[in-house]
Amino acid sequence: MDISLRIVIPSLLLFVLFIVDIEEGHNSCPELQCGNGPPIRFPFRLKDRQPDQHCGYPGFDLYCSHNNDTVLELPTSVKAFVKNIDYKSHIVIPTLLLFVLFIVDLGEGHNSCPELRCGDDGPPIRFPFRLRDRQPDQHCGNPGFDLYCSHNNDTVLKLPTSVKAFVKHIDYKSQLIIVTYPDNCFPWKTQGLHLSSLPFQFKNSLSDYALFSCTPDTEYPYQVHCLNSASTSVLAFPSDYDIDNLPILSCTKMYTVSSVPSDIWSSPSLELTWSGPKCGHCEGKGKICRFENNSTDLKTECFDPDKDKGILRGI
Repeated sequence: MDISLRIVIPSLLLFVLFIVDIEEGHNSCPELQCGNGPPIRFPFRLKDRQPDQHCGYPGFDLYCSHNNDTVLELPTSVKAFVKNIDYKSHIVIPTLLLFVLFIVDLGEGHNSCPELRCGDDGPPIRFPFRLRDRQPDQHCGNPGFDLYCSHNNDTVLKLPTSVKAFVKHIDYKSQLIIVTYPDNCFPWKTQGLHLSSLPFQFKNSLSDYALFSCTPDTEYPYQVHCLNSASTSVLAFPSDYDIDNLPILSCTKMYTVSSVPSDIWSSPSLELTWSGPKCGHCEGKGKICRFENNSTDLKTECFDPDKDKGILRGI
């Protein structure tokens, strides 16, 4: 084989592998290494290879030297080569003689629960919510408050009957979450949309509705426009609505939907609330909520993120 081909083909292979690795790790922040150095994962990040700041905790940036040493910058521009990271014991061992760094409590919910986002425009995600694909520690969120990022970086909440809703806003002080459905048509999934298995409730009052499929020339209130088609017009009547005047010959009852808010038929979004854990008072004080350390009964506490930052301390 021509010597130029022997050089080019491995180079192309490495290039392809590198591209694949980036695509797969964009949302998951994979474990990396500088050469044969220690594995690097959260709370650390390789700032030259992981531009997403959510891959690491503030102040825990490392980088690879031109010799593939793992470098940690210390105060007064001291550069230390990191030889070992004990994630379990929270200890970093650099090559400054007799100098060991102890990773002090990160402070945001059991050591590794920083505020995250799905993309730059997504709502901030913090306790009681957690991004389950990037925060495996279940103490980062309350049970039932798991979110995840879609391949398009939308923030996704799973509702009953496999409904995947996009989270557009989270008001932590009012304990309110605003969600939308793909194509802005929640009525597609209203059958069986009960929240009893989730820690959320509809904000607005609930009613039962009967849905009718009518001819397209039927002009009545309560039209569900996103369910209409060229051949049918769909109407949703409250269960206590007098339908005696409804032209039965041109309408056929489809099904009944129980316990949904009226705005589900006309609004592209839904407002959900949660009653517990009660963290709104923490947010009202400018603080953040988390589980108490060593709590076994899911008790929560308020803490000040500005006064409880993770640091590296020499011992």
